[in-house]
Amino acid sequence: MRKPSLFDNAVSALHMKGISFPHDWILDGKYILTFHNLRDPDVGLTQIIDRGTVERLDCRDYYIESHKTLSGFKHLLRRCFETKLHKLGIKWIKDEGVFSFIPTQKDDNDNWKSRKITWSKTNKSATRTVVDAKENLKDSSKIFHLKCLAFSGKFEFFEKCMRINRLRRLLRVSAPGGSCRKWSWEAP
Repeated sequence: MRKPSLFDNAVSALHMKGISFPHDWILDGKYILTFHNLRDPDVGLTQIIDRGTVERLDCRDYYIESHKTLSGFKHLLRRCFETKLHKLGIKWIKDEGVFSFIPTQKDDNDNWKSRKITWSKTNKSATRTVVDAKENLKDSSKIFHLKCLAFSGKFEFFEKCMRINRLRRLLRVSAPGGSCRKWSWEAP
């Protein structure tokens, strides 16, 4: 059994105080790095820190300091991106290194339903199936497998800007016996 990290202790302290706070922050040594205003008493993290020690940093001053701080900054951006996507029904699958659309609604039989998203650009709009629930051919009241759209991304540093590189990938979620209780994620 591994020894709890400082991050684990911070998360436990938040839970013990009954504070639900997204994980869009990181630890750099013994310092918390976040885009949240830690001088605002309404921010959950302020309940476990000494607000007198809060220091505002310019992002550029931090990430150009060294390769290690650039890596930490990219990690913070990924955590913030992960938190934002989680609210949209997109989950980070750590083992695969991808973000995957997940089913969000069930039907009357308690099976996951297919999911579509629609977006528009100027005067055109498009719809895409991001979760495709396939019925079991022998028993249509059960789902045989789910096909979920997934993508990976990384933050890259250029002299003047950072950008996200995107790669799309489909993951197939299969369930033994046509039940969706136990999921296994397979690379395509």
